[in-house]
Amino acid sequence: MVVDSMARALTGSLLPGVRLTRGASGPVTRDSLAYNYYLLAQYHFNRFSPAGLARSMAYYDSVLARDSAFAGAWIGRAGVLMAM
Repeated sequence: MVVDSMARALTGSLLPGVRLTRGASGPVTRDSLAYNYYLLAQYHFNRFSPAGLARSMAYYDSVLARDSAFAGAWIGRAGVLMAM
């Protein structure tokens, strides 16, 4: 019985869009192009040069133009502003 409940919990946690545990979270954005811009922004931020920070800010602005509810992009943009 214990093994069965563990198997059900594990299987349920693997299903997309199902929140069974407190630690589970949904996708950060459904817009794949916005997410690609977000990854590029992080890449250029991590280079930590004046040109890289400028590119990072431009990519974060592109993310927010596509998905203004993307909290990670707002946080990243704030990080770039602090670094500048």
